[in-house]
Amino acid sequence: MTLTVCTWTMTRNLLLWRFLFFSILNPVMTIKSAAVFLLITENEKIKMNDSKQNFLFFCPQYHRPDTLTYAMTVGGQDIEMQLERNNELLTKDYTESYYQEDGTRVTTVPNDIDHCFYHGRIVNDSESSVSISTCDGLRGYFRTSAQRYLIEPLSSNDEGDHAVTTFNEKNFTPAVCGVTNTSWSDDYEPPTSRSRSRSGVTQLQQKYVELVLVADNRAYVKMNRDQKKMRQRIFEIVNFVNMVYKPLRTFIALVGLEIWTNGDLISVTPPAGENLDAFMKWRNSELVTRIKHDNAHLIRYG
Repeated sequence: MTLTVCTWTMTRNLLLWRFLFFSILNPVMTIKSAAVFLLITENEKIKMNDSKQNFLFFCPQYHRPDTLTYAMTVGGQDIEMQLERNNELLTKDYTESYYQEDGTRVTTVPNDIDHCFYHGRIVNDSESSVSISTCDGLRGYFRTSAQRYLIEPLSSNDEGDHAVTTFNEKNFTPAVCGVTNTSWSDDYEPPTSRSRSRSGVTQLQQKYVELVLVADNRAYVKMNRDQKKMRQRIFEIVNFVNMVYKPLRTFIALVGLEIWTNGDLISVTPPAGENLDAFMKWRNSELVTRIKHDNAHLIRYG
């Protein structure tokens, strides 16, 4: 069972994931943990190709297709994304909790979720991967064999203009995310359980991880106190982490989201280690009695 305190920031409305996903699977792994840090280096304005644009933006709300195809030009090169909706994002008993002004906790099973979160690849690029939300334009992450990108819509209308931003994690100084070691290398792989068959070939064991995310009050305020926006941003994070682990036969699904809408229920201040201790105590006394889960993470804004 793993608990992590993670920090995320917003720059130019792009989510810079500072999300510790390598600790999700192995509760005893503390020596070689790492976080994903995205550093903006270049920005390019693009328009979705006309032949593909309306397929997304005029979809009836809450009736997203299972598969999508998008074409765009990035850095002078035409690329085509083939996407499939991530039906493993949420568990069937997913719930959300928030707090009223008097401190009363309200837990609901939301019926207004717009499931617009996709994984995919780029045609004719075996090294590509895509993690995208299509709720209001395209927002998320994709990589080609040559570069990694973030993409976001420039406005909420249907014109199709987007900003595509390259990033480079090598020049970014890591920050501690509830761990004591922040070493990072490009070829580092997430931890996974392996078994060896009689033939001697290493095989990956399938894992299924049920995750609870808790958003602190500052994160909620940063989202203009809009629970739907907060939910969408959290789903984008989980969709990305799910994409990373899927090739390793590990499926990470969100079983619960709690938003501290009326103030933090623990003291959320530096250093991260103290936050982690406080969050662990709160989880053991409160969260485990309400939601069955494997891992819990506190998402704080900083």
